[in-house]
Amino acid sequence: MSALRPRRVGRGVRPGWEPPRAIGSRSLLDAARSYGAQGWPVLPVAGVSSAGECGCGPSCQSPGKHPLSRHGVQEATTDPVLIEEWWRRSPGANVGIATGAASGLIVIDLDRAKGGVESLQTLVAAGHQLAPTLTSHTGGRGLHLFYAQPSGVAIADAVGRLPGLAQALPGIDLRGDGGYVVAPPSIHASGRRYRWDRRWIADLPSWMLPRPMVPTRAATFSLTGGASAYGAGALSRELEAVRGLAVGQRSDGLHRAAFCLGRLVGGGELAEALVCETLLCAALAVGLGELEATVTIWSGLRAGMAVPRRAREGNSGWQPLQKPRRR
Repeated sequence: MSALRPRRVGRGVRPGWEPPRAIGSRSLLDAARSYGAQGWPVLPVAGVSSAGECGCGPSCQSPGKHPLSRHGVQEATTDPVLIEEWWRRSPGANVGIATGAASGLIVIDLDRAKGGVESLQTLVAAGHQLAPTLTSHTGGRGLHLFYAQPSGVAIADAVGRLPGLAQALPGIDLRGDGGYVVAPPSIHASGRRYRWDRRWIADLPSWMLPRPMVPTRAATFSLTGGASAYGAGALSRELEAVRGLAVGQRSDGLHRAAFCLGRLVGGGELAEALVCETLLCAALAVGLGELEATVTIWSGLRAGMAVPRRAREGNSGWQPLQKPRRR
């Protein structure tokens, strides 16, 4: 076991920490208390009925996975008083753990149904090994691999890919800053419980750490990877707004953000792929289903790109693209 002891640990991660041995038989509240005491901010997530339906209703597209708190993962806490209050109000709520800088945890989410096993084999064949680490078996028969976030390194959410690699990896997502995962002993829509495979937490593999980019004279975009300085600022503001959306506002708010950013995509200030990926991660973080979020983002982007805008040179304002007037 000593080989699995991390050399560095992120905030909230103690070397060699393992989940309590009795966690599988304890209540959801006890689990939430335990994670909070460990320094991992938690949030209540919709529970699942004995019939496999989400606590919010049978038509939910993300049963047992979306936040119950008004502002989702932004309200995750280690405060024992607030944790007690949340689960007193919703004793059947599943337990979510915030990832990224909030907890010092980076989680690789492997979904077997979407090709995660095949993508993992592709990684291994290319020489990219994943060290044994604390692992959660999800109710959907997937895996959550928990790694310690390196100090001072920001790792963002990613869908279908991992940082440090260019190729797409279907069925493998990353949960980092602004994200969360459902944790044991939560109940999946299948009726199965999430459960721990007890191992110590290992370091995030070095090949996943962000690589510094060297700008060239011809570079138009900043180091955000597909955004001008104006575009990067607008993207950050819209992502923050989406992560703060409350239940009942999420779909409309996501469409508005996609429309606004779509105008900048049309104006050449942002790359479409960057907007799609980051908006989807933000939407998933506030509990929207992947299908609903993808359709909403695509609709907003298409509408926005039809009326492009760009930044005024030497000015912080925005300028619609127009045909030059005849003199």
